[in-house]
Amino acid sequence: MNSSINLFADTIETKINQIVENARVLQQHGHEVMAGNVIEQAHVVLAALEVLRQKEIDIRGT
Repeated sequence: MNSSINLFADTIETKINQIVENARVLQQHGHEVMAGNVIEQAHVVLAALEVLRQKEIDIRGT
């Protein structure tokens, strides 16, 4: 992946993982539904980043 795009994707991934960890703390304090929704959406973003990375790998391979 272009180095700036890769850095951007890595930064987003790091931030999303921090959000997931914060949501898990909320779960432990009785906010299961809200935390579950946050975690679910975070996983959607992480999956989209993985697709972006894979497409970049595929483009470089052709």
